[in-house]
Amino acid sequence: MTGMVALVKRLMASRLSRPVDVVRIYREHLLDATAYAASSRRDLQLSRSDGYASRKAQLDGQIIRAYHQIEKGMALPTPRRPYGIKVKERLVKLLALAAEFPDPPASVADGRSALAALDNHNSTGAIDSTVAPLPQPAPDGADDAARLMELFERRHSVRDFDASRPVDRTALKKAVELAGMSPSVCNRKPWHVSFFDSTESKKAILRLQRGASGFGDGIPVVAVISVERSLFTGEGERFQEWIEGGIFAMNLVWGLQAQGLDSCLLNWSKRNRETRALRSVTGLSDSHDVIVVVGIGHGRAGHRVTRSPRRTLDELCTFEN
Repeated sequence: MTGMVALVKRLMASRLSRPVDVVRIYREHLLDATAYAASSRRDLQLSRSDGYASRKAQLDGQIIRAYHQIEKGMALPTPRRPYGIKVKERLVKLLALAAEFPDPPASVADGRSALAALDNHNSTGAIDSTVAPLPQPAPDGADDAARLMELFERRHSVRDFDASRPVDRTALKKAVELAGMSPSVCNRKPWHVSFFDSTESKKAILRLQRGASGFGDGIPVVAVISVERSLFTGEGERFQEWIEGGIFAMNLVWGLQAQGLDSCLLNWSKRNRETRALRSVTGLSDSHDVIVVVGIGHGRAGHRVTRSPRRTLDELCTFEN
């Protein structure tokens, strides 16, 4: 509150600020402070790191984090022997907690196989190929690389869809399957994408998003990408969900492009009340945070795209030497 008082005094002292401006700016700061406080309370509730997780989603994330440590250890140039004593103890306790659920997390089977592989490695030195497999060999020739470059260069946001062309659900599923291969911290895979094609649902979502004016009515499919907040714990991982969601969203869009579908990313820079409303409309769990909304379909013949000049390489990267 002291900061708010100081802000008002600075604004009142400024010759550029009219009383109405002071009230408006103060109101915006107050709304921001309230939103941040609410987000912090929610973060503490969903991601507390007080020992072993009690909620199923938190437990799932902790099991994945633990068994992925074992996987990473076996993918090192020279895996130690013995190794993983502490992570084994933690994983055993987590799996015991999971057994108390009538429907244990899906990560339980992977956790058990990682434990078995760890025990086998520590006793025999063998590396289990199911836990640390060899990568697939790269294809011969430059055709695949050229096609990938073309895919990246050809993709643009489309705001002029052909509403008469249906979107094949098989293509949507394939795009999600491709995006599901995205890298993820400790392989926790927190992503989820919900597709909506009914007029009622699309209108409700886009009314809240408010960024598809002039073309929203012609979008065949609207997708909402979200992440499970409970899979991340502690202060250090507070913002990790947004990184994970961004990686998945971009790969989903490229996956859609590979399936012959056009898309338009519609940002979700909203206050808490709009997010709560979107959860209500879409049926998303309260523990899911919204990353972005995506319009999907086939671009109309002859449609135009924005020029969108790109930054130069000098702006995008630097080298040590």
